[in-house]
Amino acid sequence: MKRIAFFDLDGTLCQGNTLVLGDGLVEAFDQLRENEVQPVIASGRSLYEVKELFQKLKIENFILAGGGYASLSGKTIINKTFSKPEIETILALTEKHDSPIGYFNQQGYAVTRLSERVKAHAVHMEIKGLTISPDFYQTNAVNYMNLYLDEQTEAKIDTILEKLVDRMRFSPLALTVSPKNVSKGKAVQIMLEQLSELAVETYAFGDNDNDVSMFQIVDHGIAMSDATEQLRNHATYVARSEHGVLEGLKYYGLIS
Repeated sequence: MKRIAFFDLDGTLCQGNTLVLGDGLVEAFDQLRENEVQPVIASGRSLYEVKELFQKLKIENFILAGGGYASLSGKTIINKTFSKPEIETILALTEKHDSPIGYFNQQGYAVTRLSERVKAHAVHMEIKGLTISPDFYQTNAVNYMNLYLDEQTEAKIDTILEKLVDRMRFSPLALTVSPKNVSKGKAVQIMLEQLSELAVETYAFGDNDNDVSMFQIVDHGIAMSDATEQLRNHATYVARSEHGVLEGLKYYGLIS
């Protein structure tokens, strides 16, 4: 039986938002391949941010932008983007509340303008060299956006946003929004359908609420020790140590 393991990055393979791999993970991924377990990255990050990390882990297949972009065997199988009218509707909505926006695709990003919240979020996510381009979306695809607004403002516009986008808040500084019906779980499902394997045993490793949809699809969901309560409730195994990925891999016999 073929085995596939899906891995979140921030807070799972990597320490916080640093994109620094935990100890022993490069060797663990080598051992996975030796044991005929296919590793797949499933992250909210974009390709331009993680190319170096992918080289270290020898990653060929991946899901990015929270499920909005995916590549299998060198072929793009998902590339969900906002239409210009959708972006302009959201721009008009956020401008009423004096909230900048960040545009993100697989090649880069830009923000509509700087603010203290934008700068603080860039530090939090270790984003360097902020590009300011209000009209970025006019000539570039946009897989997802960050709305730099607080939770009180979000609550005021949530009823409208709900009809336009899927949304997830990872920090008090920004709300991440994606085209409707985008999630890691849907991307996992599409990838598995593309593989056309009759018998596949699947695993997912994560720490946050945006990993829940993955856990709902796979056979085994491994939550990190500091995972959110919602994710823990969907896990088949919750790590006890700070080395949750290695612990989970060993628990299920994927590595020795």
